[in-house]
Amino acid sequence: MAVFIDYFFIMINRYLILLISDIKIIVRAPVLLSAVLSPFLLTIIILIVSSLIPGLYYSLAALTLIAGTPIIYGLVFSAAGLNSHPDVHSAPKSETLLLLRERIAYSSVTCFAVLIPVIFLTDAVPGEGWIRSIFASVLFSALAPLVFLLSACLATGTKKVIIQVLFCILLLITVPVGLLLHHPLNYFAFYSPLYWAVWAWAIGSPSESLMYGSISLGLSSAGIFLLYRYSCRRKLK
Repeated sequence: MAVFIDYFFIMINRYLILLISDIKIIVRAPVLLSAVLSPFLLTIIILIVSSLIPGLYYSLAALTLIAGTPIIYGLVFSAAGLNSHPDVHSAPKSETLLLLRERIAYSSVTCFAVLIPVIFLTDAVPGEGWIRSIFASVLFSALAPLVFLLSACLATGTKKVIIQVLFCILLLITVPVGLLLHHPLNYFAFYSPLYWAVWAWAIGSPSESLMYGSISLGLSSAGIFLLYRYSCRRKLK
């Protein structure tokens, strides 16, 4: 038990170190700062104009905002991580891989902490309760490490940036497409964890919610695993 408590506090300490390091970088970069604040700013805008938006379109806008948050934060953490560790390629391989694993967990935990207030403020899926909302936060936050790893693997370069943008668009577009289109057109959205996460949150049946949530986590985990293995092979060369 004592070992577990010590490990827990070590992880908390490492998390705070990464958080403080990223905050110092983000506040000096207007683009990153704007991206970090965008979920909260857009939440305020959505709440202000909510009386002017029909219920269906309000939920659609709120869900798209929530689904886009892990994408935004994954990109921000990748940029902040590269700037905070410019000499990462010259560091020992074991230290580099440890930092990569820490940042994978860090991106997901931080995104989860941001999603909780955004989800409860927007009330995008009313009537489902706080347990279902927390479940949805877990599903969405699992996508942040996937985007983080993709961005970290591709790093810089015009073609690589285009790939990142297209990947993010293909992920996010499945939310409105999956909600507005009917069978069989919504089948095209099945590849995205966000599509399954949205339905895991919105569907009334608990058993279907768990099934869709499992699919969402499975897709996110598979992508994270493949990108992590690719990163490991690159760093160990």
